[in-house]
Amino acid sequence: TAAAVLVMVFCFALFCGCTGGESTPSVEEKDQALKTLASLKAGVSSSLSETLALAEKTSGYLAEAGNNMTEAEAILGDSQESLPWIKSAAFIGPDGVVLAIMPESFGALDGVDLSYQDIVKEGLEKQSPVISGFEKLAINETGVVLEHPVFAEEGNFSGLLSFVIDPAKMIEFVIGENKPDRYQVMAIQPDGLILYDADAGEIGNETFGNPAYERYPGLITAAGAVSSSPSGTVSYNFTATESDREVLKTAYWDTVELLDKEWRLVVIDEFSVFIP
Repeated sequence: TAAAVLVMVFCFALFCGCTGGESTPSVEEKDQALKTLASLKAGVSSSLSETLALAEKTSGYLAEAGNNMTEAEAILGDSQESLPWIKSAAFIGPDGVVLAIMPESFGALDGVDLSYQDIVKEGLEKQSPVISGFEKLAINETGVVLEHPVFAEEGNFSGLLSFVIDPAKMIEFVIGENKPDRYQVMAIQPDGLILYDADAGEIGNETFGNPAYERYPGLITAAGAVSSSPSGTVSYNFTATESDREVLKTAYWDTVELLDKEWRLVVIDEFSVFIP
């Protein structure tokens, strides 16, 4: 496998003159990394479930509000402020036109037809909860879009409740102040798109086909391993944190799911083995 090849490559490198400290994680270090990963997974899974539950509840409130858009805006505002990772909350009519949206900074979308967006189109067609991947959205925004159907009390389809979710804020909230200094945390989609990185400039970047990573074939191979399997461990060499030297890193990953979308959560341990 790709992971096995990487480990063999790095073992060869270590025997050929690499210097530094430990070359592989001890049992205790591996256990601690896996515990950190399990805690991260539990927190993100809970946050995703909480978001879906809020969407369901908000949809019910919008159904009760009917055509009262003033009340709808108040409902949307309360929901958007309930969770720090919800960037916006909108009520989209059955024709795809935005009927109400909060916060006010997203007001330029009020009255705009969003039926051209794939995720809106899917929500309108299926009339069931759907979620997108990380996307570039209108008014220069980015995020993951969760659509939840709104049904009037008589059962008629009234449109969609639409949340724009910021995955990075969700993960930062879960990490809080508890992340051990030893580890880096990342989140990527199975297609390699970066959802979270401590370097905010990396968020939204593609791992595969990205010229910035071409000089690190080990990283690309490791990313391929992460993308192709829901969980695992892989080692690779990459630039050390706050340095221009290459070091050996070990990534442990697992997967969270919401509806039909998966996020890979990655905990990375860096070792003081410099690659010449």
